[in-house]
Amino acid sequence: MVLRVLLIAFAVVFSTAAIALSPGEAERVVALVERLAPDLGEIAYDDEEADRWFEDDSANAQLIGKAGFTRESWQEAFDAVMKGYFALVPRAELEAKLNSVRARLSQAQHLSPEQQEEVVASFDKQVTIIHTYREEGRAYTDAVRPLVSRLDPLVSSGMD
Repeated sequence: MVLRVLLIAFAVVFSTAAIALSPGEAERVVALVERLAPDLGEIAYDDEEADRWFEDDSANAQLIGKAGFTRESWQEAFDAVMKGYFALVPRAELEAKLNSVRARLSQAQHLSPEQQEEVVASFDKQVTIIHTYREEGRAYTDAVRPLVSRLDPLVSSGMD
């Protein structure tokens, strides 16, 4: 019984750890994002971004479904592409952008000192999540690397 529970736990951990992302699947995700971006905007990635894109597309052109993705497979592929992308951003470049945003937030004139502190603390939590995405994304870098130049203009420039 204990062995069976351990085997099930092992299977669950490894089945959710990282999906395989083929270069073709990554290409389809990027092509869809390129096609949908004029209507849906830049990617401001978080754990719910893929679902928002799927919902918005489902209410309109339904291109994601027509490309063969279900909600779940789109979520997995989109997340893998984005995490792979974050893993490929040079660390120094990412840190420079994050530090720039942190500095702007901590000096925002329209916020009280207490609000600035809260906003910076919230931002720092997001930075931790971004670093987690980078770690998880290492598994997808081979499939995403050829697509970085196409993703660059699609990812939110809110960090610039």
